[in-house]
Amino acid sequence: MKEIAPGILIETGYEGVTVGAVRTPEGVCMIDYPLLQKDILAWQTICTRPEVGSKRLIVLLDDHPDRAGGCKGTRSPIMAHTLTSKSLHGRPSTTKMQGMETGNNWEIIPEIATIEWPQPEITFSESVTIGWADNPIIIENRPGPTRGALWVTLPESKVIFVGDAVLPDQPPFLFAAQIDPWVENLDELKSSTYNDYTIISGRGALVTKDDIRNNQKFLKKAARSFERLNNQKADLTKVQKTALAYLDDFSPRNKKEQDLFRNRLSFGFSKYYINNFAKKR
Repeated sequence: MKEIAPGILIETGYEGVTVGAVRTPEGVCMIDYPLLQKDILAWQTICTRPEVGSKRLIVLLDDHPDRAGGCKGTRSPIMAHTLTSKSLHGRPSTTKMQGMETGNNWEIIPEIATIEWPQPEITFSESVTIGWADNPIIIENRPGPTRGALWVTLPESKVIFVGDAVLPDQPPFLFAAQIDPWVENLDELKSSTYNDYTIISGRGALVTKDDIRNNQKFLKKAARSFERLNNQKADLTKVQKTALAYLDDFSPRNKKEQDLFRNRLSFGFSKYYINNFAKKR
């Protein structure tokens, strides 16, 4: 656990995603959630110290299994974008996860065989502000990895959580992506508006301007590849071959991570191509 500003915590050591918390005298706002029960218990203990008020809230930055998969049993209300809620409501109540190769982190966690999906109690379409204490928490829709992706900003503390909008040193998730608004949002994130901000990724910790530029470069390059593939009326075999060429843009630390990145690229490119091009023919 690391305190990146007074009352604002992150934990990068859990399986799944980086989780955050804003502790105030009124309560605690948790940003994403751990996947495994042992991590959930540890995180709840960290978040609910005696000086923290009684209010509880979990904000899901999107519907990715790595961040939504551990929320089902929580007693805290869950907030998400309306499209995230719709996606979660559209899934079977329990999903068997064995044998999938989509490049998501839960696939390499032996303890996970099934996931029960949460049903957010609080939803919104554009933005909402939580006015706890003197440090407002601004939650707003920022399409990119999904249409319902969110950023959480604390302007008084100059901290922003951007979820999977920026993934340092690993391939972005494309399977439900909206590339054009994603690139536009990254333009803003690397602007002077956020020069003094601590930017937190959903995978890892602090984000640098180089990380933002590298992710944006990948997205623009991928967009050009999709246009070429569409012009060629390419089949999925060609799409997946193109995807795997992008593996050279990253430096996986071991064989497990290399396989994870390969699956993420192959699955992501295939789903994006089907959703945005093949279905429209």
